[in-house]
Amino acid sequence: MKIFMARIKQQDVDHFEEVYKAYMPVLHRFAVQYTCDDEMAKDLVHDVFLWVWNNTDKIRENGNLPALLFRLVRSNCLNYLRSLGIRDRNDVKYAEAMAEIDSLLEDAEMDDLGLSRHQWLRRALKLLPERGREALELHFVRNMQTKAVALEMSVSESTVKTHLKRALKTLREVLDEK
Repeated sequence: MKIFMARIKQQDVDHFEEVYKAYMPVLHRFAVQYTCDDEMAKDLVHDVFLWVWNNTDKIRENGNLPALLFRLVRSNCLNYLRSLGIRDRNDVKYAEAMAEIDSLLEDAEMDDLGLSRHQWLRRALKLLPERGREALELHFVRNMQTKAVALEMSVSESTVKTHLKRALKTLREVLDEK
């Protein structure tokens, strides 16, 4: 790989093309996992190769080429997702889970209990651990971003995500029992 890096820094077109052909398919598949969009993934990977070609002065000759390429593709994908307003895949999953919970609450089974949707949801939320309920309410009811919830709760973002995952799992289990 060091040879490839040195030749890329020298802007050797043949070797650059060789690297492109070797890494384009795997980088494309990697990018699709983030974007869920085949064409956008191709564009983002092409942008990485273009950046590498135009910024050879910023590349270390003894660096790890595959690691550099994957890191750049990942960064491009995350920037693209941020531009769409998507912070991470978990946010989409949380939204889907809440939509599922909402539709289940509309089921006739809730009417059989003699409870309104609001009453039933409050009862289900009481079953959650305090921190999970707090994270769920801040994120979904008050529409706070994960980062803001973390600041409010004085915990890390990953802890907030864990609280949210566990809370949603518990709610799903409760709903499945009904």
